Amino acid sequence: MYVYEKPQHDPNAWQHVAYATAKFLVPLLKEFEHRNHSFPVNTVFPNFRQWDWETQTQVSDICAKLWGEYLRRMIWSFEYFIKAEEDEYDDLPNWGSNERQMMEQRYKEGMALFAKYFRDLWD
Repeated sequence: MYVYEKPQHDPNAWQHVAYATAKFLVPLLKEFEHRNHSFPVNTVFPNFRQWDWETQTQVSDICAKLWGEYLRRMIWSFEYFIKAEEDEYDDLPNWGSNERQMMEQRYKEGMALFAKYFRDLWD
């Protein structure tokens, strides 16, 4: 079970709520990915209604794999955000480079998944 550890008082914490939230969410999402036993079926089949045993097994396998990938993308995006905010730019390509633009796009995609599936982050 994840136990929230109250951070030490930081008088500047209010200045960057996004950073504090990202730092809180990364270990939580990692634990959720590790312990997760369920997934939203609508990740692959948004209009899926018919359940027979063979189809259910196939859908479950596909959805479980895709859900794991979505969670990893969310985690990567929050870790990328933290790294950028902590000025760990030595490990990041220059802003104008194609590689950095690809990383920014990957970040946006992960954050979009987080927003889209926010209500599905339960087990």
